[in-house]
Amino acid sequence: DHKDVVEFIQGMNEVTDEYALMIDNTMEDVGEYVGVDESELGMMDKIKLVKATTEIAVKSTTIMAKWSQYMENRSELNQQLSDDELKALETVWTRFEKRMEQINENYSKISNKDSEQP
Repeated sequence: DHKDVVEFIQGMNEVTDEYALMIDNTMEDVGEYVGVDESELGMMDKIKLVKATTEIAVKSTTIMAKWSQYMENRSELNQQLSDDELKALETVWTRFEKRMEQINENYSKISNKDSEQP
């Protein structure tokens, strides 16, 4: 058993969930503005967008730094892993990709809805 592998998998899951939650929360907070011309927004709406953009930038940087570290660690771990452990890592990666597809699908539904409005 590799304790570091278990910690790695758990950490990747946490980063994946953190990223997905950030995107979901962002779309919940500002999704209504997708496809809206900025010149049509009032001052409060613009402030809300700036605030959300700033928060996303900060959170994304932190999440991507964590993700990069896990990718570096993954390369090192791959050399130490059995086939079963490599499959477990692949499962985590597949989970991340599926979650990203869900986020993109949800986002595209919002974007398409906004672009259909006159």
